[in-house]
Amino acid sequence: MPKDGPPIPRVTIVQLHHVGSVPFAIGVNWVLNKLGAGKINLSPEAPQKRLGIFGEPISLGLILGLLLGLLGNLKNLGTLAAWGQIATVGIATSAIMVIFPKVSSIFAQAFLPLTETAKKNLKKSNSKSGDKTREWYLGVNDAMGYGETATLTSGILLIPIMVILALILPGNQALPLVDLIALPFMIQATVAITNGNIFKSVIIGAIWFSLVLYAATYTAPIFTEVAKGVGVTIPAETLLITSFGILTSPVTALIFLAFLSQSWIWIGLVLAIYAVSYFLFKRNKETIVNYLETSATAADGTAQASTPDKQVG
Repeated sequence: MPKDGPPIPRVTIVQLHHVGSVPFAIGVNWVLNKLGAGKINLSPEAPQKRLGIFGEPISLGLILGLLLGLLGNLKNLGTLAAWGQIATVGIATSAIMVIFPKVSSIFAQAFLPLTETAKKNLKKSNSKSGDKTREWYLGVNDAMGYGETATLTSGILLIPIMVILALILPGNQALPLVDLIALPFMIQATVAITNGNIFKSVIIGAIWFSLVLYAATYTAPIFTEVAKGVGVTIPAETLLITSFGILTSPVTALIFLAFLSQSWIWIGLVLAIYAVSYFLFKRNKETIVNYLETSATAADGTAQASTPDKQVG
């Protein structure tokens, strides 16, 4: 995945809420590549080459921010206050697109001495024990990836898309509000899998978060009862409350509902799926890792990863 600043060896994001979307993103990314979407290389560098100054992060941030501001003030465009708010959103978004990558780059440089020292110590430890396969990774918070340009751009583009989808999807009753700003956090794994391809990341994200909306709709009554039980005051005009970022991942929601049912059949099914998935991953770990690594370097997003006796393409 392209990074702003130097690469960070042996550093990984450890937040569990990214795990559920990974298999989904890998599968849909593979389908999109088969359909030719991988040839649409919409990376942060592409607009900069074609559009010049208008393709710079500061300009893209201003344009995206102005669009978001317009969407939020469609009913008040005749007032000066509305245009002031639109300008504020545009300038703030533009500043975020410039500042956050710089901040992430500073943190990345701070990790380099630590990872290099750990790498040397691990090498010495492996040479003494004779184990050449052990690897050491530094776990970091997903805030590290928030400032990456492709991640930030994909997340911001998804904000108006998800609001529109929330309004038009049949059967959906959830309208994301506060959690919309967290979309760049929630899209990080997908952006990594698509190697920073904004076009594919937005498509995969829109499909995934549409499923999240349905999961949020289904779990909202439970979420609301729990909130009331701990003393949260529900506004009179609000029927139900939920969280777009917590308990609404389709995978998490299914696991939660299976255990909530107290049915040993559903609980056993969840445990069986986990056991089979874990076994298949461990058995094909090298193939899967090679496939993902090759995808991250292929120009068109396709991959031909292989092990001595297996090939995935």
